[in-house]
Amino acid sequence: MKRIPIILLAVTTGLAIAFIDSQPGWDDTGITAGLLVLSSMILGFFLPKQPWLVALVVGLWIPLAAVFFTYNYGGLVVFIFSFAGSYIGAFLHHLKKS
Repeated sequence: MKRIPIILLAVTTGLAIAFIDSQPGWDDTGITAGLLVLSSMILGFFLPKQPWLVALVVGLWIPLAAVFFTYNYGGLVVFIFSFAGSYIGAFLHHLKKS
């Protein structure tokens, strides 16, 4: 049952990052990537058995907006950062247990 609140938080976080990234004046890819890694890492730490799910839910919204609004498939690169963060978080959780 602890999975549902974490997934809802991941959806909210991913949507917030996508909203910030979609603003016309926003042109800082490094901060967006850092937010994706950090948020995925924290959420992956709390859901270590399914880091792939955290990565998909956090990272889905930026490529989805890029494909639908600008027909740009380059936004799929975002998944690199969300997957890296969530698997680092899951790894840190397993280190803490041992």
